Amino acid sequence: MTKQALVFMAPGFEEMELTITVDVLRRAGIEVHTVTLASDKAPVKGSRGICILPDLSIDEISLENCDIAILPGGIEGTRNLGASTRVIGFLQKMHAAGKKVAAICAAPA
Repeated sequence: MTKQALVFMAPGFEEMELTITVDVLRRAGIEVHTVTLASDKAPVKGSRGICILPDLSIDEISLENCDIAILPGGIEGTRNLGASTRVIGFLQKMHAAGKKVAAICAAPA
């Protein structure tokens, strides 16, 4: 079974930390999906003004289809992720299920 990763993206995320992570994991054969906090899957603007189209909205994710959740940094993006009760709740469920959660740069804050 192919491993699956979710990479969260909130307005102000660090573009390099998202795109390089997604690229490396996909090259390793891991199925990766970017996830927006919005329901409409509109492009999300990163910290350097680059807009990236997410694969999924937070409404479409499930614990069963995720082996690891990854949070890229970016000061504003990190604040937006931390302010989302849905992201925090999902990460708590991942931890309780013994699944991996990874945070890059400012994201652990």
